[in-house]
This record gives sequence, C-alpha cells and structure tokens, in this order.
Amino acid sequence: MKNSSFLVSFEGIECSGKSTHIQSFISLIKDQSLSAQLFREPGATTIGEKIRTILLDPTLEPSETSALFLFLASRAQLITEKVFPALENKGQVVILDRYLDSSIAYQGAGEGLGEQWVEKLHDHFPLDLRPHITFYLDISVQCSFDRMKKRGDATDRIEKKDKDYFEAVRNSYLNLSTKFPERIKLIDAEQPIDKVFNDIKEQWEAFLKDGHA
Repeated sequence: MKNSSFLVSFEGIECSGKSTHIQSFISLIKDQSLSAQLFREPGATTIGEKIRTILLDPTLEPSETSALFLFLASRAQLITEKVFPALENKGQVVILDRYLDSSIAYQGAGEGLGEQWVEKLHDHFPLDLRPHITFYLDISVQCSFDRMKKRGDATDRIEKKDKDYFEAVRNSYLNLSTKFPERIKLIDAEQPIDKVFNDIKEQWEAFLKDGHA
C-alpha cells in the first residue's frame, strides 16, 4: 500500500453521517501506516472557500446553471492546486467530502439540469479525474429531514430544499451506484454508527485486496 496513492470520495444527502465516518476512516488509514489528506467540496482552497460562501449563502439565489459552474470552478481549482500534488506522494490517501457524484445528483437530478450533461462536463481535464473508490452513505429522505430537525442548526440554501428535491438527489445516487458498482460502494447509513463504519472498513479492505494495494 505504501507504494500507491488513492483518491477516495464520500457521498450522501444531508445528515447521512459523512463527517463522522470520514474521521473514523482517517483513523483507519493512519492505523494502516498510510497518510491521509481531507478536502471538502466546495472549498479547500482560497478560491474554493470564497465560492463556498456564495453557494451556501441563503440570501443569494444563483441560477441552477450558475451554481453548477461555481461548483465546477471550485473543483477544478482543488484538483490542480491540492489533489494532483497530493497524489504524487506514495502511501497517500486523498479523501474528498463530496466530489463529482454530488454535482450529478444535486445539480443534474435535483436541479433538473440533466445528469448525463453534468456527467459529460467531467470528461474534460482536470475534471476527468475519478476516485478509486467512493463510499455512498445512503439514508432515506425522511431520515435526513428527521436528523436535520434534531440537529437544529440553521439551514443553508441547499438544506432548505423540499423533499421532492432530495428524493430526486437520492434516486440519482442510487442509480449511480448501480451504474458504477466497481467504484461506488453503497452503505446503509441508517444502521448503528459502528455497523456503518464496519461496512465501510470491509469495503475498503476488499478494495485493497482486489489488486489495488
């Protein structure tokens, strides 16, 4: 494993547990004597964080297409400035909190821009960089709303969307996991936390044993 580098992404709708399980995954990576770097989307660079502020501002209403290209601008900057250099280091695991599948699901399906069109935009450099493995943490939309309500945080522009929007996003994620089963690993994230992470761990170890280490 120390002779390879890996790009790993975590995906899921709101309150699917990404942040919690990413931290556990980082601990697992370190236990395997690998190095980990975590970047969030949008963000992780000076330009990306400024774009993030715009995208999540509940007082702003960028058009669907404008929002998509802001996401892509942040992603392109992240890949060239942070991800490519990190992947040059052996034994490095680069972890992305959201990546291209989010754009396909949220903007392509949720906003109705077209999943195939959004996916096609990622055929061009540097956006054509694909994760080695993606963990999709799947929860129902009702579970997501229940968790958001229990959390009680102020909602951002995206979290204010209705259930139909998130149903479309979730269905897109499910379709992507069916379309790319070798890359996208569907994890039932409504299970107890320890069981969810055990499933992630098992999928990661299977990935490494399958000739990727």
